[in-house]
Amino acid sequence: MEFHEPLAVYAIKDRDEVSLQRAASGGAFSVLARPIIAMGGIVFGAKMQDGGFVAHEKAETLQELASLQGSAYVQSDISCIFDSVVERLKSDRLVMFVGLPCQCAAVLAYVQLKLHSDSFLKRLLLCDLICHGAPNNELFRAHQLWLARKQKADDGIHSFRFRTKKKGWGLYYYYYYYYRNGKKIEVCEPGDNDPYYAAFLRGETYRESCYKCPFSKRERVTDFTIGDYWGIESAHPDFYDPNGVSLLLVNSLKGVQFFKQYSSRECKYIVSNIQLASRENHNLNSPTVRPTSRDDLLCAIANHRSYGDLEALFDTTLKPRLTVKRLAKQMLPSGLYGSIKRIVRKG
Repeated sequence: MEFHEPLAVYAIKDRDEVSLQRAASGGAFSVLARPIIAMGGIVFGAKMQDGGFVAHEKAETLQELASLQGSAYVQSDISCIFDSVVERLKSDRLVMFVGLPCQCAAVLAYVQLKLHSDSFLKRLLLCDLICHGAPNNELFRAHQLWLARKQKADDGIHSFRFRTKKKGWGLYYYYYYYYRNGKKIEVCEPGDNDPYYAAFLRGETYRESCYKCPFSKRERVTDFTIGDYWGIESAHPDFYDPNGVSLLLVNSLKGVQFFKQYSSRECKYIVSNIQLASRENHNLNSPTVRPTSRDDLLCAIANHRSYGDLEALFDTTLKPRLTVKRLAKQMLPSGLYGSIKRIVRKG
């Protein structure tokens, strides 16, 4: 397994406005995946389920593809898809797998082990994410149970999304729930208002291996790398879009050919460079630094064995901290806060 420097770096925006609104940022995932579907191929990506479980599923239609859009700040279960990828490749299907860098490396290693021929790799496209680190499903399921109890939701939390554009491009989450009388309640708030999300942003809840991740660098083992183009306001101010801009690294000759022939027509894009792209995407330079506050969390988890016990963490150890930034978000309209932030970044 070899690491390669990106051969091309782009800032991109999906031309499909409906798809762009579903995306976390500029829609890079769909820009790459739609041509796969159009050619009769299959795409594997993470899907959020009600109840706090995230697992990889396949998409063979645009409708199925839409259900895989968005960000999931939890490690997805990929255990059921390894053989599915191999079987599709053996049947001459074009396959794209989108996941964390470590998951992409695992899929690549499994395909090489099972198929013993590089000819199959010509039909496999791997796309990894710029990853900060990944909490496990157990903690997220406990969070969803806690949230349902806190909101007195009669049938649980529905359609939890870590990234929504209901208040513009940024770190806003969304979900809805019902009361017994049928009343629907929708919630959309900044990420640092939620204990699970805030702890994720502080880097406290990742797996221990994430803090020593060998994939947190510019060199990749995949064909594509995607993420938010954080800092686009200063890197390429004329290309900024309030609906989001994605960063796309093209890491292989196979990826270069695919993007030029198929995906480039699906998006608006400009050429960038890795120096600009990595200024605010720190995990292209190094792993997340392990915070000392993680020790307190591990100690608390050791004393909370059941889901019921884990729920208590969100009222105590993981309770969001009151900061100047959080107060500003609460007091200022989302549009005004975003405008101030962009002005500061440009400066």
